[in-house]
Amino acid sequence: MKNQPKSQKNSTEDSQRKRALELALWYLSKSARTAHEIEVRLARKEYGAEDIAYVVKRLKELNFLNDAEYAKNYTRNAKLGKPKGKHRIRMELIKKGVDKELIDDALEEGFAEGEQEELIDSAAKIYLKKIHNLPREKVYNRLMGYLLRRGFDYGKVSTKVKELLKDL
Repeated sequence: MKNQPKSQKNSTEDSQRKRALELALWYLSKSARTAHEIEVRLARKEYGAEDIAYVVKRLKELNFLNDAEYAKNYTRNAKLGKPKGKHRIRMELIKKGVDKELIDDALEEGFAEGEQEELIDSAAKIYLKKIHNLPREKVYNRLMGYLLRRGFDYGKVSTKVKELLKDL
């Protein structure tokens, strides 16, 4: 590239950026992503740091990348199905490269007062149906482990499990 005229270099850089942008848009068409995930995927395809920075900036300008919205949606969806607690959601979002302040905001907004206790209750009752035939001590240990792995707060889990098991 050293021997190429300046206009040809710009043309090559523009086509690189265009391909990187198209690839990033394709990734986003499959599923919502964070800026960090796009950066990592483009780096794996050996795009340069300048091209990656350009693509991320452009996608943010077009509002295709918004880590704050991603964190809010992720938090909302993580409470459905097999519910997850704040700790697990936080760790998963950190792994996806979301800024810690955005995570804190999303968790604060995503969990109403007392909602985590309701999620613990529903998850515990569903899991109890699977293990209710076991001895009380095993039920306690397995239920505690299950809920803690789901990312719920230890104090709240302990209180709820003791409350549920006093009936057994």
